[in-house]
Amino acid sequence: MNTRNHLSLLTLLVALLAAASSSSAAEKAGLLELSLRNQNERNGDFDKFALELIDAIERFKEDPRVELLTQRLADSVSSMRNSLALIQGLEKLLTAGLPGTAHWKLSNLLADLYKRAGRHEEALKLSSQNGILTRFLIIGPFGKALN
Repeated sequence: MNTRNHLSLLTLLVALLAAASSSSAAEKAGLLELSLRNQNERNGDFDKFALELIDAIERFKEDPRVELLTQRLADSVSSMRNSLALIQGLEKLLTAGLPGTAHWKLSNLLADLYKRAGRHEEALKLSSQNGILTRFLIIGPFGKALN
């Protein structure tokens, strides 16, 4: 991960920890333990780690700290052996009504996985629903020509 990703992850973690005072102690330990001190991640089993994150996102969907889990999931996909195995779980999660930017982040992740799987029409549809321009015209050049 580059410095910008580390900084954004740290900022998100601090913000989510500050907002977490209303959660029970058992939920805090579960969510934070899974996202920050996961044994599967330490052992390099990113496929199992990602599947655990998907289950936890469903379980903690009402908690604003779920954004931390979605960030961790997005960051771990590139280290997975079979990232396409996440498609079904992500499709289910997008109907769960996630808070904040969690829905948008998972939707973009699913669109990327659709592209990897060769499902370009579905990826294009999902991207356009997220507000990403998929069709546009370019006009120009503008300004004075060099010659």
